[in-house]
Amino acid sequence: MYQPWLQRVVDRKIDAETLTKHIDEQDISISLIDMVLAADHGVRTYSRVPTIANEGLIAAVLPALEVLAGAINSGNHKLLTQALQCFLIIPQFALKKPPETQPKEKSRASVDNGQGDSDKASSKPSTKSNTWQRRSLLQSQPRARTGSQRAARSPRAHRRVVAQLKQLHPPGSHTPNKPPDISPKHLPIDNNKLKKAANKIANGSAADVFGWTGELIRQLVRDIRTRPHLAKLVCAIRDGEIPEEAREWLLASWLVPLDKGEGKVRPIAGGTILVKLTASYVMETASARAKAIFSQSGTQCGLFMKGGATAAAQFTQLSLDRDPSHISIKVDFTNAFNTIPRKFLLDQLYDIPELTPFFRLAHWAYHQPSHLLLRNAQGNIAAVLQSAEGVRQGCVLGSLTYGVATLPMLTRLKESSKDIETLAFLDDVNITGAQQPALRAFEMLRQEAADIGIRLQNNKCEM
Repeated sequence: MYQPWLQRVVDRKIDAETLTKHIDEQDISISLIDMVLAADHGVRTYSRVPTIANEGLIAAVLPALEVLAGAINSGNHKLLTQALQCFLIIPQFALKKPPETQPKEKSRASVDNGQGDSDKASSKPSTKSNTWQRRSLLQSQPRARTGSQRAARSPRAHRRVVAQLKQLHPPGSHTPNKPPDISPKHLPIDNNKLKKAANKIANGSAADVFGWTGELIRQLVRDIRTRPHLAKLVCAIRDGEIPEEAREWLLASWLVPLDKGEGKVRPIAGGTILVKLTASYVMETASARAKAIFSQSGTQCGLFMKGGATAAAQFTQLSLDRDPSHISIKVDFTNAFNTIPRKFLLDQLYDIPELTPFFRLAHWAYHQPSHLLLRNAQGNIAAVLQSAEGVRQGCVLGSLTYGVATLPMLTRLKESSKDIETLAFLDDVNITGAQQPALRAFEMLRQEAADIGIRLQNNKCEM
């Protein structure tokens, strides 16, 4: 039933010059980039549908999910990739919102039944159920902008920004090791925790590369017909059993350059909504263990602590007020999230047996590069980059894995002297205490960070 949709995307020809212009790496899959470049990302789609329109949404996605689950069970990687492609492009067709310039009687969105163009389907005479679907979807709230359009509101993706983003994403240094055998596999999915994970990602965030949002996925998780198939897919992603050809589709992400001021940008990339759902589910199952590890250390306020930034700032101020001779050193790293070596990051994660639920998912997400798609102010794709080192800011596992990798360094720093306190909010570190011990701790941190592979940004460090 999805063949007309796939055929329409395939028929959008992308010439070799366009591909060469946007693709720098030779090992990037042309099929994925061709699909993304050819897709009509300018189309407005529905980010959510009301409960009354759920039947139409289920009808659009159920065949693809059934084939996906069957391909996972049988180990048919080619079929799995094809079914995944069909599922991912559904919002472009089944949830397409007709142009606002159309006459009112034709501006009704419908859930396409897979037989062709959804605009044509909505303007033709239809059965009573199809009319009900159209009316239901008409009542839903279309998002104001697609994920790509929202990204286009970031700083203009001109040559300077593209060059800066390339510098912020260095090539990979070493191939990460595989997770140890103690990491579990094929554990059953807890439906209640899966629902909680779906609720967390349904937070109004922009759509992913293909148009899926957390609100749409939440409705699929709540439905008893689609939830078992989604659970099967979540299990396969969690256990790292998705083949490479399908992995690149799941990890493709918009790269959003947020303005940091002074002509600098912060790169944000999160992956597709299915990866976010899986990572959120794993966090639901193992967050208590991770929280205990960070609580014992008492150095990282950026994870599993509400108001962590405020707590770190107030504690630092109290230390300064307690003794006028105390100093505080603010430490800033240069692009720490994107430069910390992945091999080191994953090895540090593997050293903590309590975090075994994260092992396979983290390795699957970071053992190979993933694609970052950058849009310019006109809504066109300006560049295709690769995330090959460090963690992606915006990834559900990004902050956790970075925090785990740097936790031993911060703990040793804190234990180096009883006259200092070390507190961090992710990659921002404060050293507070007596002057000489604090300065020695600063030099110790500089050396240990360099040994890891991250550098201090001296012009941003303050005392």
